Amino acid sequence: IMVLLGRCTSLLGIIAILFYADIKMIVVLLPFGIYYFQQCMLALEKKKKQYFERQFHDALQTLESHLNVGYSMENAIKETKKELLVMYKSSDAIVKEFTYMIRQLNLNVTTEMVWRNMADRVKLPSVDNFVVVFIQAKRSGGDSISIIKRTIRRLNERAQIKAEIETMIAA
Repeated sequence: IMVLLGRCTSLLGIIAILFYADIKMIVVLLPFGIYYFQQCMLALEKKKKQYFERQFHDALQTLESHLNVGYSMENAIKETKKELLVMYKSSDAIVKEFTYMIRQLNLNVTTEMVWRNMADRVKLPSVDNFVVVFIQAKRSGGDSISIIKRTIRRLNERAQIKAEIETMIAA
């Protein structure tokens, strides 16, 4: 944020000197600088959410592979975190979320509550969709693992289609 604020201030100073030959014009240009700063912050927030969503889909694919092997959801979450540490830095948001989820599981919080808490913190539609399906599958009984695996595949397909659309728009 400080780098962005510094960039915004220096941009205002350069514009004031180049076009108006007066540093006092920064005061007049300040509303434009504030607007630019807000737009940059919104773009940064959007970029972070997109990055986390990609990380989440990677985590879901890993989780699905562990569920296929026969792990319970609790153990699959723990194993997924280990693999996420290989793919991402420990400072990345997804690794922090899974670390927090494991702490909650160690405190005997149910997996439903662990996923619900994550969805409440993250506030992304794909996370919310997965959590809703997961909770309903657990409550309804039956073959909840296959329901969860199908949901993970659908969310990943949706993410791939979204990425293809963004690529087409960018081209």
